[in-house]
Amino acid sequence: MLDAGERAGQLPEAMRLVLDVREQTTRLRQKLQASFFAPTVYLLTLYAVLLLIGAQIVPQFLDFVPLDQWTDWAYAMYWMGQLAVGWPAPVLFGSLGAYAIWSWWALPRWNGSGRRFLDQHVFPFTVYREINGFTWLRSFVALLRANVPDVVALEGQIQTASPWMASRLKPIRLGLTDGLDLAEAMRQTGYGFPSMDLIDEIGAYAGFDDFTEKITVAVRQNAEVIERQLLAKGMVMSAAFTGLMFLAFVVLQLGSNSLSSILTSSMGKF
Repeated sequence: MLDAGERAGQLPEAMRLVLDVREQTTRLRQKLQASFFAPTVYLLTLYAVLLLIGAQIVPQFLDFVPLDQWTDWAYAMYWMGQLAVGWPAPVLFGSLGAYAIWSWWALPRWNGSGRRFLDQHVFPFTVYREINGFTWLRSFVALLRANVPDVVALEGQIQTASPWMASRLKPIRLGLTDGLDLAEAMRQTGYGFPSMDLIDEIGAYAGFDDFTEKITVAVRQNAEVIERQLLAKGMVMSAAFTGLMFLAFVVLQLGSNSLSSILTSSMGKF
């Protein structure tokens, strides 16, 4: 952006816009981290509760009551503990870890078959598309406001873009070179990048004298929508894990009561 601004004779304006874009992007990333911090803590807490049941509580009861006598809620408590101490936990957390590592590698690099579907439907690819789409469009509009031609601006961004970002920008540049307006060039890529809502906004404001100002406002509003969506997703995940922890404690209580009844019944036979 600085190089393009310097070539356009708008270096001070470009420097200010760089700081503005970086500030907005940093705030959005912080919202992302904050929205998923609590669910991560709740997930680990839930695992700790299940591990306590499976590693400490269930073995103590097994010393007094054979497993074949565990019925109803008592067996539910045993099964719940086995989720943490048996094979399901390593498989689950191993799969999550492998997916996280692969996603971290794939997000900026992979643009092969199937990426379009993941960008639209699968976390964290959806969030990555939204955040990076916002960052790109905000920077692109900033370059337009600095009087940098659209094709020139895109060419400069493509040179420094990740493989995934470049694969999204090249078709847009091709469309602009062929004479399409920005919205139509975005739409014809078929990627829905950065988002269909923003593409529609750009199409609605095409031809306006204050086009860049209106798009800047639209991009900021879109960033606010993304922030609210991230917070909502974090709240839903937090509520889900909190509910599962509550359910675990309920099963623990009911299972303990069931085992107490089994013990009482067994002692009454002697």
